[in-house]
Amino acid sequence: MDTCFIEEIKALGGESIRKCYQCGSCTANCPLTTQIKAFPRRTIRLVQLGLGERALRSPDIWLCSACSTCKAACPREADPGEIMAALRRLAYSKYSWLPGPTRNLTTSPKLVLILTGFLGAVLLGLVYSASQVSRAATTVNFATFLPFRFVDFAGIVLGLAVAFGIGMNSLNMWRMVGHGSDDPPQLTTTQRLKNLANIIVREVTFQRTLRKCNTGRLQWIAHMWLIVGFAGAAITTTLVYVLNDGGAPFPLDNPVKIIGNLSAILLLLGGTILIVRRIFQKSAVGKTYFQDWLFLSLLLVVAITGTLSEVARLLNIGIIAYSSYSVHLVSAALLLGLAPYTKFAHAVYRPMAMYIAKLRGWPD
Repeated sequence: MDTCFIEEIKALGGESIRKCYQCGSCTANCPLTTQIKAFPRRTIRLVQLGLGERALRSPDIWLCSACSTCKAACPREADPGEIMAALRRLAYSKYSWLPGPTRNLTTSPKLVLILTGFLGAVLLGLVYSASQVSRAATTVNFATFLPFRFVDFAGIVLGLAVAFGIGMNSLNMWRMVGHGSDDPPQLTTTQRLKNLANIIVREVTFQRTLRKCNTGRLQWIAHMWLIVGFAGAAITTTLVYVLNDGGAPFPLDNPVKIIGNLSAILLLLGGTILIVRRIFQKSAVGKTYFQDWLFLSLLLVVAITGTLSEVARLLNIGIIAYSSYSVHLVSAALLLGLAPYTKFAHAVYRPMAMYIAKLRGWPD
């Protein structure tokens, strides 16, 4: 038993953990009760008993969609959804392959701010040192300002680092969560593949559970816009790398440019909606922890500076175009570079937890 575990969870947003007296109101009202035994009551009890490892080894903490139904039903005004969120914040550090104090990246606001500021300064320095402002033409030209070979090389290195981080952390999660004490059903390879495909289509692509959540349809729409926006941005970046050897920008009516611009709009709209709801609709969305703000802020900065740099390029306003382009590159590098260790990683952990739950007999 870990006697300090409760205090750790309280510090990460689960302040109401001691209010729970195990009446079962949350389980009686949770939409997931028919799929998961004693959810979320069992997990809350494990935390109260200081059995942190057992709580963190369960996929249950990733299955909660934060609909706040349990909070509304609790006679003691406890918030099981926030307790589950606190467990997830701690889980990020537990899954991390990084050594020692760097694991606190997901639990220490000060460390995140210091590291983000340091990386931002380093990246801005790299952008400045590699830029060729003195040779920039009278017309705004990003390829002259910052050679695409530098951007491409940095992007490849960053992509490999992110893939390595996500891969190692996912492997650690699988080792920690993938082997439960329950007696799992015997599934054929076909059944396993079918379960995986259903999760990818229903949950990753169309966010079925969130759509049924009572946080409001707008929350689901915002998430869908972000998913489509990220996918479109990834496709655009790949196509530009493959098709554009000369570095000249595509015209506005080019399909690649259209996909990129639409993706930016979706990211702007989705990110703005999520931030506005967290500020003005706290009762529906729940508390916002520093991790949430870090992810959403970087996301919005990426979308805004990307759009601003294109508009300034078209209007030939060099100072705005080059400065916004530099910030865009840095913020995108931070957003992706920190992805394996911050809330961005839930895009991988949640589907994995759903698949693990399926292996343990979780029904459709």
